[in-house]
Amino acid sequence: METYLGDCFAKGNVQVFVGSGLSANMYPTSAELRDKLLDDPIYVNGAQTNLRIILSKANEVSLEDAAEFYELYKKSDGLLRVIRAVYGDAKRSLDIHHKLWQLPNIRWLYTTNFDCLIEDALGRPKQPPEVITRGTDIVDIPRGRRVVFKPHGCARRSVDRSEFVITRNDYLNYSHRRTLEMLKTLYDLSTKVFLFLGYSLRDLNMRHIITEANRIGAVRSYAVLKDAYDPEYSYWRDLGVTLIQQDLDHFLSEVLETFPAYEFEFDEKEDMRVAEKDEISNKALLELKQAISQSSSLAVIIDAGSTTASLAKALSREVLAGGISVENIHIITNSPPVMDELTPAVRHSKGNLRVTVIGGPQRFGTRAYTPNEESAKTQLRSFQNSKTVTLAFIGATAIDESGLKTKTEDEVAIKEAFIDAASHVYVLVDHSKIRRLTGGHVFSGWQKDRMTIVTDRKKEMEDMKPFCKAIR
Repeated sequence: METYLGDCFAKGNVQVFVGSGLSANMYPTSAELRDKLLDDPIYVNGAQTNLRIILSKANEVSLEDAAEFYELYKKSDGLLRVIRAVYGDAKRSLDIHHKLWQLPNIRWLYTTNFDCLIEDALGRPKQPPEVITRGTDIVDIPRGRRVVFKPHGCARRSVDRSEFVITRNDYLNYSHRRTLEMLKTLYDLSTKVFLFLGYSLRDLNMRHIITEANRIGAVRSYAVLKDAYDPEYSYWRDLGVTLIQQDLDHFLSEVLETFPAYEFEFDEKEDMRVAEKDEISNKALLELKQAISQSSSLAVIIDAGSTTASLAKALSREVLAGGISVENIHIITNSPPVMDELTPAVRHSKGNLRVTVIGGPQRFGTRAYTPNEESAKTQLRSFQNSKTVTLAFIGATAIDESGLKTKTEDEVAIKEAFIDAASHVYVLVDHSKIRRLTGGHVFSGWQKDRMTIVTDRKKEMEDMKPFCKAIR
């Protein structure tokens, strides 16, 4: 993989655009759909015929022109029915579609495909992606969600013919009729490196995107193609497209080997068991609100992790809604994502909500700062006094009879320091964490007088005697 492209992946500066090559052998190709339109029966003056007979040189007709002629005879409803019938049928996604969602720092996937293989490749325990076909839907997408953007339409979700781009006329009028979609695409092209996967050099979709982008200035893009002739190579190079002559599956495997999954652990976990995390964070928020009502000075420690980040998001939302008074709260965290979630509340409070970040070496996979024991305790002492009640909301990789565990040894010291500093500890874990973790590191034994487990399935822990009286 080229060094520059690798650097862009690492920085989150790559936008992937997926073409029909990833649907090969599962749905008709462009040529096969063209042939279907050419051979489909139509009636002219009461007599049955087809476009192949009507057009003298049907073999030279492109899909875009075949669709244009087909719509002329069958009207928009007829063309819409064909697209839905051909591409709306659900089929099982392949390994290559799952690999797309494993690419580093990729949360948005563009595709010009009508089928739903990409979005169907991501599901439980991860949160399914949002699927949008119109630019007007972009503003409603929650921050951090994974998205499949289908500006040319979706056989399953698009309800109107105007959402599809397939005929020659659709392409010619795209920038006028689908202004927001084009602006979104051009913005991303001008700020990111585009990576085309599953396109051929003759693909009108790819040509259209690159041509429109170059109208606003030179862009840098990559396309993975196993075979390319020298003239084609030169043509696309002049348009700013670097061809990577490699099998697509091998290319994706190479990227994933370069960026191991553990380095993007937080990103992966953020999309997993979202409903469970919402339930846990709402329960934890109720505990926090009760403590706020009973204390004149409260320090709140929020540990690193995707579940604790969900709590920070819920807390921020409650502050913005006016449901919590923040004048007596000081939040301490070692997590940049937690800080990001709290930022809207900090701005809204105009300085009344204080947040301190405990610093130290950062573990990239979990995005946690991991100071050693001495440094962590020194930093924590700076905000403690006799009048302050300190609560800690801690995450864990696993809980069993031996105690609370993490698989990351670097995070043991800061978790221990957080627990030691708190008068009461809430352990936020979904039901999947109630397990034995071979090789994990215990960062705390069970302290029944000052610990509460907040989980989504209380019954999962009822047989674990040390914990059965302290579960929410």
